[in-house]
Amino acid sequence: MSPLRWLQLLAFSEFLSALCLPGAYTFPFRTLDAVNKFTLSSIFGDVISISLIAVPTITLVALLKGKKIGLWGLYLSPLLLFAFGLGAIPLLANLAPVGTERTFMAALLNISAFIAAIYFGRKVNWEAVNA
Repeated sequence: MSPLRWLQLLAFSEFLSALCLPGAYTFPFRTLDAVNKFTLSSIFGDVISISLIAVPTITLVALLKGKKIGLWGLYLSPLLLFAFGLGAIPLLANLAPVGTERTFMAALLNISAFIAAIYFGRKVNWEAVNA
C-alpha cells in the first residue's frame, strides 16, 4: 500500500473515533437555548467540542483529495481525541479497564498515530500525487 493510502486510513480511523462520542460535539447545539450569556470559557469549550468532529472530517476530505494540508489535521486530531479521552483507533482503548490503564492506552494509541502521521507524511511524494 502506498503511504498516502496509510494516511487516508489513519484519517478515517480518527474520524470514526470522533464519531464514537456524539455527546461532545452536539453539546453546543443542544444547550444553545439554555445558556443566556456567553462567556469566554463557554465559547472556548464550544469551539473545542465542534472541532472534535470538524478537524477529522476536514482532514479526511483533504487527504482523499491528495492535499498536503491534511497532514496538519493528522497532527492535531490525536491531541483533540486525547483531550476527550478517546484513542485514535476506535474502541481499542476500551479494552483496558477504566482508570489509569485506559488513559495510558489512549495516550499510547494517540502517540503512535502522531508518529505514524509523521512517518508516512514524509514518505509521500506530494508532487507526484498532485500532478
